[in-house]
Amino acid sequence: MSTECLSKKLWMHLLDIHDYQIFVGTWNVAGNPPLNDLDVEQWLNVKELADVYVLGFQEIVPLNAGNVFGAEDGGPATKWEQLICRSLNGTIRPSVSAPSSFEATNVCKTAKHADLSVAETTASKVQECSTTSHQANNNEEIIIVKRKPGRHKKVLSACEQDFTPLYKMGPAVAYEEPETVDEVSKALELRLLENANGVCDEEILAKSLLSTSQDVQESDPEPVEGKYVRIISKQMAGIFLTVWVRRDLHCHVHNVKVSCVGCGLMGYYGNKGSVAVSLCIHRTSFCFICSHLTAGDKEGNELRRNVDVSDILRRTSFSRSSKTIWVDLPQTILEHDRIIWLGDLNYRLTVSDSETRKLLAKMNLDALLEKDQLKIEQRAGRVFEGWQEGPIFFAPTYKYNINSTGYSGESSRPGAMRRTPAWCDRILWFGEGLKQISYKRSESMLSDHRPVSAMFLVDVKFITGQSIKRLPSVSGENTAKPVRTRWPSFDSREQHHKDAFW
Repeated sequence: MSTECLSKKLWMHLLDIHDYQIFVGTWNVAGNPPLNDLDVEQWLNVKELADVYVLGFQEIVPLNAGNVFGAEDGGPATKWEQLICRSLNGTIRPSVSAPSSFEATNVCKTAKHADLSVAETTASKVQECSTTSHQANNNEEIIIVKRKPGRHKKVLSACEQDFTPLYKMGPAVAYEEPETVDEVSKALELRLLENANGVCDEEILAKSLLSTSQDVQESDPEPVEGKYVRIISKQMAGIFLTVWVRRDLHCHVHNVKVSCVGCGLMGYYGNKGSVAVSLCIHRTSFCFICSHLTAGDKEGNELRRNVDVSDILRRTSFSRSSKTIWVDLPQTILEHDRIIWLGDLNYRLTVSDSETRKLLAKMNLDALLEKDQLKIEQRAGRVFEGWQEGPIFFAPTYKYNINSTGYSGESSRPGAMRRTPAWCDRILWFGEGLKQISYKRSESMLSDHRPVSAMFLVDVKFITGQSIKRLPSVSGENTAKPVRTRWPSFDSREQHHKDAFW
């Protein structure tokens, strides 16, 4: 049944809006693994916990021939994930939103390599899930794991077992909508198909939704240990993207997909390029793109970076599921409701090194930003047209001497590499429904880049029993409008998640 049968009037009455906080961080770690005592809590701003964490790394492994042309080294990524988990959850070990059992065909064979912790492994449990496959842009097989109705999810801590994370396994893993959503979709589909004229009967639809709402709330999955769980992680050569959400929110995250685009050597290798994740939270689609663009501070290098952006926008593609009758799931980056781009974009300054350092000494950031290549190219309409970036009030994030507060070239040491400071590390967004409430850098000296972060307040559409009751009858008597809700505290959101069943 096509989505046109669901009228705009109907959707207006079905959807409420909540404001979620999404933390986005990017860091080029220059191939350095995290030290055991490395403190990333300032970067992650753990004093003001968000609902979702999107963390992107560049050069998570050294960009040598072995890592670019050979097998991926997932060891450093595993260490970074363990550090992230400790920072967000205290001493809790990583957990993932995953089914408790898998079909014995192609999923179980790779479960231990996919960081999908299995709570029970008996043969009878294994057969309670079914799988389908799709193809991603980078020719990866995406295995979609769907639980059968009536089963609760139960997962063990990932660190309690030997595992290889998602980004190292052969096929990438995506999670389709929760079983509760599937049940509702099937009920609606049956009722819609019963209408011979193909016209959506809003009164039948309302009754259908209302009749399933109680079942939906009763079948919420069991809690997963820790405040945050990882939804997906993906590595392509040196680029690594990982997404974590609040434990009580993870059951409302669905249609998770990944797409990788290589823009490096010969235009296709992964030493430069992007890793993009597409997912839905309730009824709102998100796309997060972590990229590492062409390097170089010579004149004309910015045009190559522009081409990288164009290639990523053109070549990033997500498979579309046919099982959801509600929306046309996005297949490209720009089809998503909320889009955030992060990474080492490598845009430099169009001013001499000596002049740059003079302006930095005076902390005249406004004058330097006028010479920023990214802003110049945006104003000319050559890249990121229509995208937004928050005001920059922090010093350039590149290039520092490692374990030093000084920029490269400030040392009098013979043979010291000299690079003009620049704002290489950036976070941009596209579309409505996003409001940036912070944009800053942190001061870790692990790398020659400083980590950058942004916090967003994001509109998320969802459906509750209350919104179903507001549906108009066939006569159109009820004309209530969607309600916007803000959650003032960490704990008060959990009850809202329980009430929001779709």
